[in-house]
Parts: sequence; C-alpha cells; structure tokens
Amino acid sequence: MADGEDTSQKTTTAGKMELDEANDEEKDQKETKGDTSTKMAVDHDDDEEEEKVADAVPTKDIEEKVSIIVAETQSSSASDRLSGGIERLLYLEKKQRQSEHEANTLFIAKSILDLCRQCGDFNMTVEQIAILSRRRSQFRRVVMRLVQYSMQWLDDDGDGDADWCHNKSEKLKLIHTLIAVTEGKIFVEVERARLTRRLATIKERDEHNVAEACDILQELQIETFGSMRKKEKCDFLLEQFRLNLAKKDFIRAVIVRNKITHRILKNLYELEVKYWNLSLILYYHHERQFLSLAKAYFRLKELLPSTAEQLQALSNGVLALVLAPFGHEQNDLLHRTLAREKKLLEQLPMFRQLLTLLTTKELIEWPLDDALMAMLTAFKFVGVVDEQQSDLMTRLKEKAIEHNVRVVAEYYQRISTKRLATFLAIDVAQTESYVSRMVTDKEIFARINRLNGVIRFKEKQYPNATLNAW
Repeated sequence: MADGEDTSQKTTTAGKMELDEANDEEKDQKETKGDTSTKMAVDHDDDEEEEKVADAVPTKDIEEKVSIIVAETQSSSASDRLSGGIERLLYLEKKQRQSEHEANTLFIAKSILDLCRQCGDFNMTVEQIAILSRRRSQFRRVVMRLVQYSMQWLDDDGDGDADWCHNKSEKLKLIHTLIAVTEGKIFVEVERARLTRRLATIKERDEHNVAEACDILQELQIETFGSMRKKEKCDFLLEQFRLNLAKKDFIRAVIVRNKITHRILKNLYELEVKYWNLSLILYYHHERQFLSLAKAYFRLKELLPSTAEQLQALSNGVLALVLAPFGHEQNDLLHRTLAREKKLLEQLPMFRQLLTLLTTKELIEWPLDDALMAMLTAFKFVGVVDEQQSDLMTRLKEKAIEHNVRVVAEYYQRISTKRLATFLAIDVAQTESYVSRMVTDKEIFARINRLNGVIRFKEKQYPNATLNAW
C-alpha cells in the first residue's frame, strides 16, 4: 500500500510539474507579446499620438450657454462688457472644472480667448492665457491645447487675421507669456522648446543680437526631452551648434556637436548635410583641424548627389588632407584616396598629381610647376566662412619641405646640414628648425651635431638591441 501511495503521489507531482511548465510557457509568451507591444508603444511619440486624437465634443447645454454669453457681451454697449462676459465664462469654467468635465472646460477656455480676440483686446487675451493655465486643478490637456491654440497666432498665416499679433512687441509679449506658462511642465516641453526657438530667431533676425539668441537657445537641454521627435531634436541641436559657431564659442560648439550621434543622422539626409557643413566651419576655425576637415569633405562627397558637387568636395578634401599633420592615419588616407577615387580624380588631374607627389618617396621640387602653382594659389576652401585664407600656400610649402625631410631620412643615415639644406632649398637655420620640429612631433628620429654640422637619422644600434632584432 505504501508503495502504491508513493507511486500515485509521484504521478500526481509529475502531472503538476507538467501543468506548471505549460503555464509558465504561456506566461512567457504573454510577457513576450507584452514586451513587444510595450517597445512598439515606446517607439511612438506620446505627444504626437495625443495631437492626433481629436478633442472630445462639449455638451450641447454648455455650447448654448457659452453662445448666449458671447452674444450678450458682443451686443452690449457697456464699457466693461468684456470683463463682465469673461467673468461669467470663468464662473462657468470653474463649475465644469470642478465637475471634472475636460471637454467642456477646454471649450469654455477657448471661447474666452476667442471673445477677447473678437473684441480686439490683445492685453486681455494674454492675461486670460496666464489665468486659465494657472487655475486650480486645471487639466493638462486644457493647458496644452491653450498653448498650441495661442501659438497659431505667431504664424503669419495662422488664421488669416492680418491685424492680430503681427506687431513685434505683441509677438514678444505673447511668447514670453507662453514660455512662463510652460515653465516646469513636462507635458508642454516641446511647445516650450519651439517658443524659445522663435524668441531666439527674433533676437538674431530682427535685433541682430547673435550672442543673446545663442544664450536663449542654449538654456534648453534638448537632449533630455523625451517627448520630442528625433528629427526635431536633431534640428534643435544643429541650431544650437550654428549659433555657437556664429558666436565663435567653439568649445560649446564641440560639446553640442558631440550630442548628435551619426546613427540617427544616417536616416535624416538634409540634417546630415547641414551637420557636416557646420562641422567644416568648426574644424577650419578651431585650431585648423585639417584631418577632420578632410574627413568631413569626404563624407559630404558621399552625400551630395551631383557629380559637380562631388568633385568640389573631393578637391577640398584632398587639399585639406595634404595640409593635415603627418601621421599613420593621414598617410593611409592619402594612399586610399588615390586608389579608391580614380574615376573622379581623372577629372581632377592637378589634385591627382598632388597626391602622387606626396605618396611617392621622391623629393618634391618647390615651387611646383606653373599650372599646379596657379591652381593652388587661386584655391579656397568652400563652406568654411573665410574669404581670405591667406596662409594656405605657406602651409603647403611647409608640407612639401617636411615630405622632403622624411624622404631624405629614408635614404640617408648621416648627412651634413648644408647638404640637407641644399635638398630642401632653404638655409641651414631653417633646416635645423624643421628637423627639430619634426623630431618633437615624433615624425622622424634625428640627432643634430652642430659642431660637426651633421644630422644623423638612424639610432645607434647597441649589441643587445642587435641581438634582440635577430
């Protein structure tokens, strides 16, 4: 009997375990579906979904009461007719708000603003926006819709009313009021960002105050706005980037630029082109970062559609790469550009010749041939906002001399300083200066013996080092 009971208990336990496993699998499947739906919901913008949902229709009795009050206010000839009508509507709005009827509250609030507009009292309209949004236990949707409704008046073609809020002082007053209303409210952070950008645009365009416009827009931490779409967020960051460049605050511009990821820009063609065009200005004016400048031009070459634009970007990128400090990355990029861009370089023979000179271990004779010198003398980088660019030829000459030093270092272990100066077509003092600078930058190894007038390009080989090399 005991054995039979044990067997039945084991069978029952096994059956329960199978049922538990089946239930667990069903739960896992449900959780997986739930996680998928949650991720899909996260991908959508809550603010955008809320804008798509139409507002609820107010009740008919409220519509009739509001229409009667508005009609009586407009037909009255009393001096305080507007304030009296608004007071009645505010009382009605209070009752609906306390009854937690959102649709009626929103309808009454919009009716109050429309009544102020119809009576032509702009100051009263702005005052009522502030009052309605700060009422006790006001609905979030009511505040958001009032802000969005008021923002339409800032557009020249918002509702066709040419005499309403088209004065600069009125626009500024409305913008400042709406910014104050949206302060500290996450559910209207997108509207606050758009209003702040409008204010910055007015400061820059109308008052020509770039510094103040930059400071105003810089107050927004756009990257923390979760309800803003990625495209609009990138556009805001690029605007901050542009204003910092216009203000010549390059440190802040670098910080803002690093907030934009390339992964997001890949799907936004226009913004990516704008991003790299602004990067050209940053790399050129901030410490002359020619290697990064060349990479920016090469990226633009891949983005631009027409062959003429690609040729222009490639020519600018080649010269920026030539002027970049020597290093493994720069040298590798020189060779890869010459190998990969054969078709486009066939239409740019001068730049192909320049690349060939710098990738061949032969001395470059300076000045170059007349055609190449004429082209380089007239050359100016495109998109860097610098009309003069007077130091390009000086930098190019320095790069040619440094290339010649590296070539000599490849073929000579020891050479007299006068002989090296003859190769470089400069005097002895300049030769020592170039060699010293290249040694400091770790481009070559050299030791200068001034007493004997000899430069040694090869390190001494000690016995232990020779054995280790073997």
